[in-house]
Amino acid sequence: MVASVLQINSHCYLKGVVLLQTLETMVSEDYMLAVIRSLVATKTSFDLENLLFYFKDIAVDVNVTLAQVYKFWFTTGGFPAIKVSSTVSNIELRQLSELPWPLRLSSYQPLPRFLFAKTITLAPRDGPVLINLNFTSFFRVNYDPVTWTSIFSLMDDHPALFSTLGRAQLVTDFCYFYARGDVDSGLEIREIVVDMVYRNSELFELCDWHLLWCHSTMPSSLGQLLQQVALRAFSLFDTNTAFGCRTGLAARDLNAICSRVFTMTCI
Repeated sequence: MVASVLQINSHCYLKGVVLLQTLETMVSEDYMLAVIRSLVATKTSFDLENLLFYFKDIAVDVNVTLAQVYKFWFTTGGFPAIKVSSTVSNIELRQLSELPWPLRLSSYQPLPRFLFAKTITLAPRDGPVLINLNFTSFFRVNYDPVTWTSIFSLMDDHPALFSTLGRAQLVTDFCYFYARGDVDSGLEIREIVVDMVYRNSELFELCDWHLLWCHSTMPSSLGQLLQQVALRAFSLFDTNTAFGCRTGLAARDLNAICSRVFTMTCI
């Protein structure tokens, strides 16, 4: 049972919760509460189709309903991602999954409500285009190196502009794409990110957890593979204290392993 819970936590990322929250942003909290009350009052048990009934007449695009979108989210596996590339002449949003998802776009900049296509190109905007802040929809976001650098510079100078969740999400997203080798000038930006997080540890409750992928890359040698195995020691610790910046139990135990194997600390 414990193994099953760990598998759910590591593979699902609270996917169902985030999908329902995204659905709520499209219809309002009052509407969602009304749907729940109706289901509880009229059904002794219900399935996905019973839920979709309440959204089948809500259009999100030409010939596309909210019910169709949510059914796709619910039944399609995987963790979608978008690459946002900003230049002087345009902004490109490109889905990184082989199969494009209907993705809800939230941003302070004026953008389409949904991205259905594999790629769209937009006119340039004033200021950086940041999407899905605070993880309001279930997808990761990668940016071009100039935007990543601007994000973390702004976060370092004005951390209050980002919520606790927003700071954690941006660091985690960057580190994930860095570990995959998907960020140009990734090593230089990684140094900026790690330094910023450790200098402002009070702003990152689970700082070593957020930086996990920044301390781990895809292995290309036996030594790197062993080091990555050591990094997986993080999964043995599940308390806030364990993931405290460099001082938590997870960091101390990880560094003990790395010191024995590599004669140096990992973090």
